[in-house]
Amino acid sequence: MKNGNGVGGGREARSGCVAEALERRQLLAASMAAFTIGGAGGDNARDVYADRRNGTYVAGDFTGRVDFQKGVGAHVVNAGSKADPSQRLSYVAKYGRNGSVEWVRAFDDANVHVSGVEVDSAGHVYVSGGLTVAGPADLDPSRRRVLVDGTTAPNFVAKFTANGKLIWGRSVGRGQGMRMAVDPNGGGVFLAGLDYSYEGPDTNLVRLDSAGEFVWGGRVGTFVQDLVAGRRGGVFLTGTVQGSGDVDPGPGERLLATGGRPAGSYVQAIDADGALAWATVDGDSRNTRGRAVAVDAFDNVVVAGTRQYRRPRGNDDAPFSLVLQKLDRTGTPVWRRETVGGSVLGVTGVDADETGDVVVGGTYRGQNLVDGTRPDFDAGPGEALPPAAGGGVDAVFLARYGADGTFEDLDTARLEVDLTGVVLSAFASGRAGRVVAVGAVGGSVDLDDGPGVTTLTAASPVLGFQLRDGDGFVWELAYV
Repeated sequence: MKNGNGVGGGREARSGCVAEALERRQLLAASMAAFTIGGAGGDNARDVYADRRNGTYVAGDFTGRVDFQKGVGAHVVNAGSKADPSQRLSYVAKYGRNGSVEWVRAFDDANVHVSGVEVDSAGHVYVSGGLTVAGPADLDPSRRRVLVDGTTAPNFVAKFTANGKLIWGRSVGRGQGMRMAVDPNGGGVFLAGLDYSYEGPDTNLVRLDSAGEFVWGGRVGTFVQDLVAGRRGGVFLTGTVQGSGDVDPGPGERLLATGGRPAGSYVQAIDADGALAWATVDGDSRNTRGRAVAVDAFDNVVVAGTRQYRRPRGNDDAPFSLVLQKLDRTGTPVWRRETVGGSVLGVTGVDADETGDVVVGGTYRGQNLVDGTRPDFDAGPGEALPPAAGGGVDAVFLARYGADGTFEDLDTARLEVDLTGVVLSAFASGRAGRVVAVGAVGGSVDLDDGPGVTTLTAASPVLGFQLRDGDGFVWELAYV
């Protein structure tokens, strides 16, 4: 048994925000497109993939009658039925170079909950998620029925053609929050799902080939938060080690410990055959959590997470910093950056484009309730402060760093106290300089924190409980 219980078992530089102290490359972040996916019901965009040809793939869920087309024209899909007009269905949509919708596939089974989308080098689209109720589920958005049995395996992965036609679907393993990484060379898919037990959280790992057939499976005694497929056939994982945990997915044992601390961020590499290649804990692992991982064109690994850098005072929330690390493909540290002051509440994701530039996104507290500071995203001698906001007001951020870790740009959008605003669900880098973000929006929000205006207006005035009342959104930025 792999376990992590610590008892022996066991992913326009804004001139108003950035004060430059050194000469460096200046970037202009221009909102190329921003539009909502929604109607009168509650809708959401949960994941996104951006390819090198300016194509965009979005996965999420919707209710009622929804127009997926940006701007002029319409591409309407109806989730409701005469029997249940309020049912919530999942979808995957592809948008072309000009932002126009090419196709939408809605899963006509409310039991299917899509959470992830990725594309391989041949243009095949992989979709992953969970089944809300144990039992059979239909994974084919077309009129034919392709059933999988989710009675004992409540997660799924499905493969589609570049035109959105289902090739195969599989129900897979136990474990909560199933995460997916697609081999960019067409070698199939890696999956990771958390498995809670009295001994602590473990993670089940599975690899399927391009035909959906089982290749290998394993288990690690850690809390895996994200994974990404390498360009040489293996996979990289990040998450948290609680005390100690066995990071060898095979029959052997490799204990990774946090040096007496209760928990620490870690990253590991597993080769194409399912064998452990290397694993390492963050050198400054005091209360760190690995949240997201990405690789660049050379299989250098970039890990983003958070660190509680000070104990809370009284009833105040504990402040957290953003920790961004780069390692080479053998696990050797290259650089490490950490925000100063303020509080970064969470990391949504991290990605690296073809030049090695890194984008990290998440949520921060507009003003730290303890000392009134804002997080400085420039870890060097310069300063990169997000816009000021009243205590308790949160905002989403996208921060960009060069391949050498030099800070380059910061974009933010506020999330108001009443949940009018935006929630960042995911983002992706396509070709160099292009970033696409998705999430949920309530009310009317200006995504541009500079002098320009990029407004999103949702049909619902608020996001609502569990973000079920707003609209999904797609926000594309280009850095030049």
